[in-house]
Amino acid sequence: MPLIAEIQYRCGEVPPLNEIYINFILHKNCFDCGGIYRLCGLSAVRKFWNNLYIILDLRMVMLKVLRKQKMREHQIRVLILGLDCSGKTTIMKRLEGEDYMEVAPTFGFNISTLEFRQWKLNCWDIGGQSSLRSYWRNYFEHTDALVYVVDSTDVLRLKEARQELDKLLNEQCLVGVTLLILANKQDIAGSLTAEDIQREMKLEEIKYHHWKIFDSSAYTGQNLIEAFQWMCEDVDQRIRLPD
Repeated sequence: MPLIAEIQYRCGEVPPLNEIYINFILHKNCFDCGGIYRLCGLSAVRKFWNNLYIILDLRMVMLKVLRKQKMREHQIRVLILGLDCSGKTTIMKRLEGEDYMEVAPTFGFNISTLEFRQWKLNCWDIGGQSSLRSYWRNYFEHTDALVYVVDSTDVLRLKEARQELDKLLNEQCLVGVTLLILANKQDIAGSLTAEDIQREMKLEEIKYHHWKIFDSSAYTGQNLIEAFQWMCEDVDQRIRLPD
């Protein structure tokens, strides 16, 4: 049976209210209002769309409730990514007040909860080796902020860093998230400044995310507090909803 005919047959006198089925129809972009009209009449078409609007309204209400609850608790889910050896884990160790002088490469992920000012940050630090990057997408859901760490001394891999960042910004689950870029390892002589990295990586081309780049150093703590403060405030302003 052709797909449109099957949809018409399943609708019967009153189009279905099953949300999964509606999502299937919308996803396939194949709902034939003309066919339903011919089979069921105009009233059935109106009932279908009225019921669809109710479902969508309910989903929006639930989303608002969850987001309000999250903001009342000041919880922010932070995803920390970047190429291998960029200093992601060292930054987190520094912020947590742990020993950051000798940090082994992350083969997998680290989870930590950081009490930062009035916010509670649920941080996911994911390994940046090329063999692990295909698994990054497993951690995208419900992310509020993305911290992207760049090794300011590794000039030869800036292009690779930008390519990986582009992939992240094109992910549907990360659309609109706050983007904090850390030009790390500023304590090392000869490192590029944040302005240099912004120019080399063409960060000004980022159009659909709130973003900011900071000079930083995991070893000296340079700008880490200021950078995370900006990130938290941006998330707070971006997803806060009126009562």
